[in-house]
Amino acid sequence: MPLQSQEGQQRFSWASTCVHIISMPESGEQFASVNKQLELQSLPLGRRWPGIRVDANSIEHEVKDAEAKCIVPGSYLKDRNITSLWYGTVGSSLAHLKLLHHLQQQQTNETCDWAAVFADDTALLPGFGVWVTQSVMHALANADFVNLLTVRAWGKAVPGSVAMRVDGGMSWPAWSTGRSAIRVRSPNILVSGYIVRRSTLAILLDAFARTSHWSRRCSVDLVLSRILYALASADLYHSYTVDATRSRMGHCAVSTLEQAEWEAHFPERDATCSTWHPQLYGRGSRSHTEAEGGVCVHDFQVPYDRVRPRQTEDGKTLVTVEARSKKNPHKQLITDANSTTPTPLTAVESAMEDLKHCRFEHSKKGTK
Repeated sequence: MPLQSQEGQQRFSWASTCVHIISMPESGEQFASVNKQLELQSLPLGRRWPGIRVDANSIEHEVKDAEAKCIVPGSYLKDRNITSLWYGTVGSSLAHLKLLHHLQQQQTNETCDWAAVFADDTALLPGFGVWVTQSVMHALANADFVNLLTVRAWGKAVPGSVAMRVDGGMSWPAWSTGRSAIRVRSPNILVSGYIVRRSTLAILLDAFARTSHWSRRCSVDLVLSRILYALASADLYHSYTVDATRSRMGHCAVSTLEQAEWEAHFPERDATCSTWHPQLYGRGSRSHTEAEGGVCVHDFQVPYDRVRPRQTEDGKTLVTVEARSKKNPHKQLITDANSTTPTPLTAVESAMEDLKHCRFEHSKKGTK
């Protein structure tokens, strides 16, 4: 059932938010730049969460450690069909997932009800903090996850907010009409800046851990986009998205083409990136590759999804069937008409127990 806003549930405020900046240890200038921007807007300063740089010697250790903690599924551990072109994608994905895992595991030891996560190439436009409070979060009392900067934002309009609600009843053609799995243009991508409610974070992490056929070429934002859609379909999680053209933040590690577009059409964003990240602006992504063949094959399957991908015999065409995934560990909480209606937090508690004991099919500990 829906994780509905209840009386006493903490509404968003910067005062109850811990800020984290994902940044490499050697990227002190970028980290300091984001914190200076936060300081100028009287927002909480960010803590550094270490970025992960993988190479041929460290990648398997990093992935194995994440899989052992049920941060990534077994399919991610088994997939070794990548070259060094993908090390940035893997490192970025693991850094975000390990931070989310930390936020969920340590929430009883910290006072923050919310977490705001930023990349260290973030540019905060003037009035960003007030914009988040008044134009984004004020109307989103039940929000669990809010992506503050997305490409191809997709969802339903929310009165009183610039954000759109991710709606599992909608249909994204590339996911549901049998198009090729190779060139899928997913909605709601990028993870440059987002806000998460920590008390329900276990459900999101549980879904990541149960995603099957996840290739390392598929970055965390691509899988996240599909997971948030599926969780909305199952009425388990409330997520929202803000289109990049309406956002008061930007990310500056972009290509020269994007830099030219911003200069022509988004002068405020162009000026902010030029001021705060001149060493990164226009020099391309630091993690994702655009090399030949550098694409994610979207044959991963997330739990709770309305559409389940299935490949044909020729191996070239992706077809889908409308059905809910059977890999729903909380299915009985939703469909068992004879059971007592669960409280909204029952699914959260169930997911927390699974994460605590790492109770997933791929775990060496086995399913208990």
